Formats: sequence, C-alpha cells, structure tokens
Amino acid sequence: MMRLLLIILPIILLGSPWGQLGASEVAPVHDGYRGLWYQLRNKYSGAMATYTAKHRPLAVYAEAVDRTFFVYGGTTAVDERELVAMIGVYDHATRSFAQPREVMRKPGVDDGHDNPSLAILADGRLLVAVSGRNTRRKGVYFRSLRPYDPTAFERVPGPSFTYPQPWVLDDGRLVHCFTRYTGGREIYVATANAAAEDWTDPLKLVGFGGHYQVSAARGDLVVTAFNWHPKGNVDARTNLYVMASSDAGRRWMSLDGGALELPLKHPDNPALVRDFAAEGLRIYLKDIALDDRGRPAILVVAAPAGAGPRRWLVARFNGRAWDWSQVTTSDHSYDTGCLWLDGDTAWVVGPSLPGPQPNRTGGDLEMFRGQRGRWTRVERLTTDPTAHHSYVRRPLHARPDFAAFWGSAVSDTFSPVRLHALDLDRSEVVTLPMVMPTETAARDPFKP
Repeated sequence: MMRLLLIILPIILLGSPWGQLGASEVAPVHDGYRGLWYQLRNKYSGAMATYTAKHRPLAVYAEAVDRTFFVYGGTTAVDERELVAMIGVYDHATRSFAQPREVMRKPGVDDGHDNPSLAILADGRLLVAVSGRNTRRKGVYFRSLRPYDPTAFERVPGPSFTYPQPWVLDDGRLVHCFTRYTGGREIYVATANAAAEDWTDPLKLVGFGGHYQVSAARGDLVVTAFNWHPKGNVDARTNLYVMASSDAGRRWMSLDGGALELPLKHPDNPALVRDFAAEGLRIYLKDIALDDRGRPAILVVAAPAGAGPRRWLVARFNGRAWDWSQVTTSDHSYDTGCLWLDGDTAWVVGPSLPGPQPNRTGGDLEMFRGQRGRWTRVERLTTDPTAHHSYVRRPLHARPDFAAFWGSAVSDTFSPVRLHALDLDRSEVVTLPMVMPTETAARDPFKP
C-alpha cells in the first residue's frame, strides 16, 4: 500500500493537463502571430487576443535588452480556436519580431478569460501568469529559466487566481492583484519576493457583491480602481472606487490618506469616488495610469442600462479632488482603449468608431489628446472595411514604436485574428507577421 501511495501521490500533487509543477520545458516555437477569436453569448465577440482589460500588464518594455516582451491569447492556426498562451518579442533596434513561443496550451479551452499577463522580475526573468476561469480552472505561473529569454519556462507555485495583475516594485518584490470567485468576483492581493517565491497568504481587499479592478504600480505605490456588481450581477456593474498601498499590499488607504478596514464590505465606503448607481449608469473599467507623482488617471466607459451611446470618461486625481472629462462616445460597452500620461497631457487610443458590423465589439481606432480636461481628436488610425479592432493595450514602460497593441477580426463571424501595433515614431499602424518562415521577421504596414 505504501509503495502504491508513493506512486500515486506525486501524480495527484503534480499532475495536471497543464504540465507538472516545477518541470522546466522548452517553449515550443510557432511560425507566426495568430490571435484568439472568442464569443460570449450575445455580449461580445471577435478578436480577443488581448482580452480582458482586467489582465494587466500584457506587455513590458525591457531597457536592458531594448525589447518589448508581450503575451496574448493565441492559436496554432488561423482556423483554430483552442487557446494557447503565447509570448512574443519585439526588438526595437532592428524593428523586427521573433517567432512567438508557446507558454501554455489549454486543450479544449477557447475562452479569452484564460489569457495570460506578464511581469519582468528584478533579475530579468519573465513571469507569465496564465489566468484561470471561475473555480473550474486555476491560474498558474510560469517563470523563464534565463533573464529576458522566452525559450524555456518552468512552472512555479503560487496562489491561484483569475484576472492576473502582477506588478514589480522598485525593491524587487512582486505584488499580485487578482480575483477569486469566493462570493462573486472578489478582489485579493498577495506578495512574493523578487524571485516570485515565498508568497504571502492572499488578502481579500473587497467583497460586497462582486468587483472588477484595474491596477497600476509606480515605485513602491500600488493603486487599484474597482467597480461593484450589485447582487453579484456583472451586467449591472456600477460605481467607481479607488484605493492605494505603499507597503506591498499589506495596508490600503483611500486617496485622501484614510486607512481602510479590510475587506471592504459595503458599497458606501471611503474608497468611493463616484456613485454611478445613483446616476443609473453602468461602468466598464478600461485602463489606469499613474503620473510622475503617483496620482491616478482612470479610463472608464459609462453606459446607460438600455440603448444609447457609451461615454468614454477620464477621471484624473489632482491631489485634492477628481477632475472628470469626456473623451468621446462609442456604440458598445466592451469597446476598450488604452490611456497614458505625458506630463499634463493625456492620450487615449481606442475603437471609438463603429466599424463594418455596427453594435459589435470594437471598430476602427482613433487617437485623442487631452489637456486641462479638453479632448481633441488627433487622427483616425484605421479604416477597415471588414474587421473590428478590439482591446487596445498599452505596454508598461512603452516605447513610441510599440506604443500599443491589439487584435482585429470580423466580429460577428469566426475569422482569423491579426495582431497589430501602433508606431508613434512613424505615425502608423503595423501588423505582426502571421506567417514567419524564419526566426525573425520585419513588421508589415497595416493593410485592411
């Protein structure tokens, strides 16, 4: 019996369809960038390679090697829908892409909620956090064997999670903001050392019906913005809350400096920024950015309960109060853009134009500049007669020639998903190569 237990126990503890805990493997290489197409009932559909807005960050620029590493939900072929968590590399010196590599394959899963996020640890090793879904699939961590090298990974232990948001602080510690389904979608945080080991027990931050969050970090500061799902109904999401931590997630405060008693248990609490429920509006969180003083700016889409235009709003904290401004409107609640700050100027890029399939996720992209609460349309970035561009994401420490990336596809019918990037240096949209017969390939100008 003892011998049988010695055989079975390691299988129980280590075995899983996703590979063995602690095992190191060469990351299989693929011959091109092909994104995930996903549909959730009649809510949204289309190019979901960079979904969701609550997976953050998806890309990180590494100055030490002058490369941007990025993760996305991919597939092995243009007619395939099975999810593969992929990692790609853009070399800024040569303006070329390396063939993408497979971090984790999810047999039988086509759900963009299982997409990965990325952190670069203090020693340069790449940490890929591949999300789980609800309580059925657990989130798992993969760490590269060598700094800035995506050719081989090992699975490392850590707390289970969904909607991963890992952040590396200036002292090297890793703070992971994530979600667990412990009474609706509830928000947690856990901290590890610089090697993504020795995790603290997860601390529940918020739990009064359900929540989505977008977080960001700067120096030793972590800020998270979240909404509320009344009675656990994600389709009634509303209100905006913000809180911050400067001690690696152990203690949290509202932005006026008041300490918060955790977990937050009631909708009316000191972290509340705006009571959208009283206005009859739903709130979809899209992005958050911190200025050079750690003050947040938050991009949300405010939607009426019924039909009507969706308003893109930016809330920017000035150190004393919140300044609100409207960027634009669009026709779908899941239209998702990105936000970044440059001194007093703010920028937004996203699918604010409807595209060829009206009232579907995404559309054509525009760029906006905001100064002193006034927004100006700078330019239209895409005019695509067939595909919708969706889920525009901003890399951490982004460089101008890879300032954002996203996917495009036909939204109302399954179709191949192309990946794109925004080059601000040349004021152009480029397309990542879908077919790469060699190890590296130049990017292609965007052609609808």
